[in-house]
Amino acid sequence: MVKKSKVEIATRYGLVNVDALVRAKHRVGIPFRAACALMQMESMGKNIYGHDAGGVFNVPGEKVVTEANFQQFRRRVIEQGETSNGVGPCQITYAGVHLANGSRDGGFFREMEAQHLKPWVPEDNMVFGLRLIWSSYQHNGHSWEKAGTAYNGAASYGRLFEERVHEWYHRLNPGRMSKPVKKS
Repeated sequence: MVKKSKVEIATRYGLVNVDALVRAKHRVGIPFRAACALMQMESMGKNIYGHDAGGVFNVPGEKVVTEANFQQFRRRVIEQGETSNGVGPCQITYAGVHLANGSRDGGFFREMEAQHLKPWVPEDNMVFGLRLIWSSYQHNGHSWEKAGTAYNGAASYGRLFEERVHEWYHRLNPGRMSKPVKKS
């Protein structure tokens, strides 16, 4: 039997933009199993807008994120205060708090700009989302459940995220029977 690479395994399970995910995972330092779990939970790695209720680009089908339509999105969501869709592979959504003039402070999109990350570039989007969840993991007792809850805001998401991390561990390490040791 030929051993399959982790990229081949992730692709076989339906993830896309896996090469970008590998580069992003290396830039962040997060385990590949967690990176794959986040992609599975959010977009399967697709560079698309989410279907958030009331979101600017809540359209039938999938709308690919491009620089041009992101600039339109940014203007409508940040400058005009409209509802944010999830953006890109990590479905970055938080556009910040509403200001007195009806705009928003920019939230995660402003943070991405400050870090010279482009939300419409899959690898950059992944780097930002993976940094968020990895930081939450490190600051919440090395718990994938707590990291997932912090990422999405829902405890049910956190529980499912932890399950997905364990599933990906076993997919990427066939034949291993034990759960992964928590990294300290």
